[in-house]
Amino acid sequence: MKANSVLGLLFLLGSCQGPEQVDSDKPYTVAMTYVADCPLSVKSSGTWLDLARNLPDDSFDRWLFVGECDRPLSAAMKASFDRVVLNMDSARSLGFTHYPMLQIWKGKPSSGRLLYKGPLDNSAKGTGLTRMKADSFFVQDFLTRLRKGENPTFESHTVYGCFIEP
Repeated sequence: MKANSVLGLLFLLGSCQGPEQVDSDKPYTVAMTYVADCPLSVKSSGTWLDLARNLPDDSFDRWLFVGECDRPLSAAMKASFDRVVLNMDSARSLGFTHYPMLQIWKGKPSSGRLLYKGPLDNSAKGTGLTRMKADSFFVQDFLTRLRKGENPTFESHTVYGCFIEP
């Protein structure tokens, strides 16, 4: 019983590390914010899961910053990330402002170069609480350019969704 408590505490402490500890040795790091209380997060889950299936494990570390919520994260979402971070201070320090929001770095978040910051696609209406059919797949297009060996410059798109509270 005591060993389980110690393991649980170690897991919790590991999940709450600051951004300087949320690093990768892989060429790219992708991170997304998510909270089940934000309808747009939930509605974007399928889009993320489709993208995650096509991210090569040897090239991308996948991080999920999860906001506080009473509903548990689905098994599919947990499995699509290498690490789930429960500390939103880390996300805010990296410039995350909304749920859902995605960033891609070349290298490590603490020392790498930010390449992409924004939504998965343009399916969010201005309210951030509904989705329409996407006709611009920002992240998918960005990742396609990376796979082709192009060296994209920083790209940013307006993010709609639920604000991450300070």
